[in-house]
Amino acid sequence: MEGIKVFNKKIKLNGIDMPNFLMVTGCTHDITGSIEHDISDIPGYKGVNIRSTKKNPRSIILDFKYKDSGFLSFEKKEEISNWIHSNNLKECKLELGWIPGSHYLVVPVGDTGLTDNIEIKSFSLEFILVNPCRIDNIEQVKTSSFIYEGTDSTYPILEIDVASECNNIRLEFQNIVESGFIELNASFNKGNKIVIDCKKKSIKVNGKDNMPILSIDSDFPTVEKGLNTYRLTNGNYTLKIRYSNLYR
Repeated sequence: MEGIKVFNKKIKLNGIDMPNFLMVTGCTHDITGSIEHDISDIPGYKGVNIRSTKKNPRSIILDFKYKDSGFLSFEKKEEISNWIHSNNLKECKLELGWIPGSHYLVVPVGDTGLTDNIEIKSFSLEFILVNPCRIDNIEQVKTSSFIYEGTDSTYPILEIDVASECNNIRLEFQNIVESGFIELNASFNKGNKIVIDCKKKSIKVNGKDNMPILSIDSDFPTVEKGLNTYRLTNGNYTLKIRYSNLYR
């Protein structure tokens, strides 16, 4: 666990500031996650049994304190609860004031300790990281080859605007990890807009799903640290490559 000392730094959930009567007094970032042992044994080398394990996800625990003297009222506890539940306990953005310009994707979990006890002036919130990486708030948009500044690989969204009629579109890509191409076969008209989501492995033409146009030997690229090259080898179109820098 990595402990970070922070004092009176604001945080946001889905762009909503924490209640202004609170202050953050600490942050514990579980960098590696925890490892648990299951009950069952697995036969190992030369008959030696090894205990099976599972790794729990990483988390961030934030400590809060009531700024004023006295204790948290019922109304203030309700305001805290509404803030935590602002996205119905689904995946949300967590922005930490001491790391500006980026966010984590998290889900709130655990017991806050905000009970009916009237003598409460501090509590903690735990958030499980949906993605272990910190994500830049500003999306990058490139039109050709680029240098990726993140420290962890990510997936691009490719936007293709067809400039003239054609029956085949081929885009080749290369980075330090992989090289390959995406090839689309159909009757494309000027003005057609094609969106390729490489994480979801989906293709839409003018907003409608159209996976059959993808050749069976195509690959979906990732964005890797360093130089990422994209080269048009067939078709006439303009290209936008959208991605966000990830930091592990």
